[in-house]
Amino acid sequence: MFVRMLTILSKGNCLFNFCRRSLTTSEAATALRPFYFAVHPDLFGQHPKERGINEESLKKLNEYVSALHSVGYARPTEVIFYLKISDDNKGFPVFKRIEISLFSRDLRTTIKTILKACNLPVDYVNTIESSSPKTSRTRSGHGLVNWDHTFYKAMNSADAMKVKPQITLQKWLEKNVVKAQRLSVMTRAIQDDIDRLSSALKNKLKLRELRWASVWGNTHYRGCLRSFDRLYAENSHKIEKILKGRTLVFASSTGVNLHGDIVLSTEHVPTFWMNLLNSVRAYDPVLERLPYMEDELSGLLNNIHIVRRQKRYLSLMAEQYEELLNKLINSLRRCQDEAKTCFFDEDLSNLELVVECESGPLTVSQTGQFLVPASCPGSLVIEFIDQNKSMALQLLSEIPEFLEKEQLLHAKCLEVFHLSSLSKDDTVSSQQMTSFCSRLLENQQNLLTIISLEDLHIQVSHYYSVMQDGRMCVPWDWTEQ
Repeated sequence: MFVRMLTILSKGNCLFNFCRRSLTTSEAATALRPFYFAVHPDLFGQHPKERGINEESLKKLNEYVSALHSVGYARPTEVIFYLKISDDNKGFPVFKRIEISLFSRDLRTTIKTILKACNLPVDYVNTIESSSPKTSRTRSGHGLVNWDHTFYKAMNSADAMKVKPQITLQKWLEKNVVKAQRLSVMTRAIQDDIDRLSSALKNKLKLRELRWASVWGNTHYRGCLRSFDRLYAENSHKIEKILKGRTLVFASSTGVNLHGDIVLSTEHVPTFWMNLLNSVRAYDPVLERLPYMEDELSGLLNNIHIVRRQKRYLSLMAEQYEELLNKLINSLRRCQDEAKTCFFDEDLSNLELVVECESGPLTVSQTGQFLVPASCPGSLVIEFIDQNKSMALQLLSEIPEFLEKEQLLHAKCLEVFHLSSLSKDDTVSSQQMTSFCSRLLENQQNLLTIISLEDLHIQVSHYYSVMQDGRMCVPWDWTEQ
């Protein structure tokens, strides 16, 4: 998931393309992941001032580390970031301004400076042992790191064309399975606690679902569950009444999302959680208006089907979604003559449209859905749908077949390799997951004769990485030889 958060950086060089010897690519990425999820400009779509400052600061940060990479020295500089820390009594976000002074010549110190400035933990960085300069330098002697090809490819970097992919799935598994197994064993007690606490809370509160949607690890999840359990013990009757039959999500923000789920920020204290729970009923009118607004938007585009996607790390709140719908509706109202010219009386109800951001590119997703930013002029939306409706319809028609095949292959992989779990990132499509599982099964004999995958947790992604809880991220288009 973190790869998408890094794409704001320049297309050529990225944050990790420099010469600190003590951290690998995956270690640096893991350490900085909470930072990117906290400051990424996409989180500030409706706040142009904060978004713009965070964008410029990320560019300055990239220039700083690029200089370290090329000459081993960078001119000291300061960057400013905004963090959303809470909402005020009227529901408006409260931001904290963070000023970070950069003057170190090494990656470890730079990362710790960034994390400490944002009050993010540095425990993970401290656990990484420093390696000697001799063992970490490349053959050229310049101290440059040859990052894994999957990182460049996932970043859409020009360096992907320069680096020959050397790692295969088999070799990577051989190198990292023991590490993943060790981490899984170390965190098994934590996961058992999570299962016990979440099961107990679901039963006591009669929740429809209890979900974790944060980038933080399972240690943080257990802490949140314990804190909420204590809060429940102090307010059992009130909380039971509020949450009965609802979905509770721990994520990066607090509110009621567009699906009606109650979302609690992992960074907020239980008192703040209780303030939201006490005001949950105030969100009901917004949730009731959303279907009517979606119907109106659909009517303006010849009955196109409006879809709310369920994505793991997307915490779009109900009131934000209402504002996005309203903005796009007002834009399309002014373009009805163009809509009639393009579509006439054509029924578009077999097409799907998604609105979940303020700004961004007009595009057709891999599942055939039109992804439309709310700020896009209505005339462009109409033209884009008219030009791409045939392609979108074809993609939509193929999805049921891919989903069915994906489910069958997913179950087969679990059975054949005796995996504990097999999941995928939000950015991995059904087609890509199907390809991954098919090729894995085709190579089962080669893989199983070399190494056992029993009880491993595999997450299909766009890059290789071993997570702190033992999950092994594997690119969907892994290399065989």
